[in-house]
Amino acid sequence: MKIAIDLTAIPSELTGVGFYVKNLIMALSELNQKDRFLVFVSQKNHASFYFDRDNFEFVNVPDMPAVLRLIWEQIVLPVELMRQKIDLLHSPHYSTPILGESYKRVVTFCDMTFLLFPQYHQQYKTFYFKKMIRAALKKADRIISISNSTTRDIIRCFPQVDKQKISTIHLSAANIFQPYDDRAEIERQTRAYALPDKYLLYVGTLEPRKNIFGLLQAYNALEKALREAYKLVIVGKKGWHYEEIFKYVEANGLKDQVIFTGYIAEDILPYVYNGASLFIYPSFYEGFGIPVLEALKCGLPVITSNISSMPEIAGKAAILIDPKKPEEIAIAIGQVLNNSQYVSVMRQHSLAQAQKFSWRKCAAETVAVYKEALASQTNKGGK
Repeated sequence: MKIAIDLTAIPSELTGVGFYVKNLIMALSELNQKDRFLVFVSQKNHASFYFDRDNFEFVNVPDMPAVLRLIWEQIVLPVELMRQKIDLLHSPHYSTPILGESYKRVVTFCDMTFLLFPQYHQQYKTFYFKKMIRAALKKADRIISISNSTTRDIIRCFPQVDKQKISTIHLSAANIFQPYDDRAEIERQTRAYALPDKYLLYVGTLEPRKNIFGLLQAYNALEKALREAYKLVIVGKKGWHYEEIFKYVEANGLKDQVIFTGYIAEDILPYVYNGASLFIYPSFYEGFGIPVLEALKCGLPVITSNISSMPEIAGKAAILIDPKKPEEIAIAIGQVLNNSQYVSVMRQHSLAQAQKFSWRKCAAETVAVYKEALASQTNKGGK
């Protein structure tokens, strides 16, 4: 097999989809050394994705604005795939070229937020992805969904889609996410962020869908003694409509208790998780929720939402809350912090739940989908 993977849509500061494809191609390289892989990657991301394997070739694509990248994907990429005599293209970011019939297509859908929750996205992105998702579903020979929740959402949004084309393949978290007992090393690795001795942790982009505003309301509702003992550390880059987060912190006198670190690179993140007392992720919607699994792999007690994919990923290891009820989040935080014995049990459950997910399993199941796509008939299903 000669397989192409298009990573040109991945932002330079890796988050969910970026971590997915980075770990996937690494796992594919360890699992599959027979097939040839051609990986298209933007120049800004070359260092993030590149590794040396005989059967992997990385093709640098010039950095370009979104509109030009779309033109490249839809016109230049198909020509290159045909020139390279590619058997299959894996598009892991919703869209795939409309042109070209000489190769099969596998498309990964991470969620259906653009259709189900357009209010959580900028208008131009919603318009673009609604069109591209519909076109990709029609052109794809096989579809990868990253959770049972996302699979249900695809069928809900596109009831006419051929369900036999959809494979649910769970993601994982990188192996560097694990318990670290060396407190001195944790402090050394995180020194640049001046983290306190005790803190509650959130990791994710600052945007409305992540419900950071609700998290701040919950934190502010905690009894004073808990807020004085545990600061709230919010890790993540600014997305959009984040202004109300900082306004709330200012208006409620929380500037000394809430720490915004900005984006933190993946190699430092495990130390940030291990320094925390509790991880809280009250998102309104997730296709998978990699930060939840990262926290579980580090053995952290976790509080997360009781909707979309989060119960599926956290299992019985986490406390599940209604993200629309900050008071419920606050009660759960107090329940954990006021009971050290309960924390010990939660840590054990976290590690046990995390063992159910691995990148090797994800890669093996992905290769199986590639083979199904290659064996499929030319006629595409879905509308």
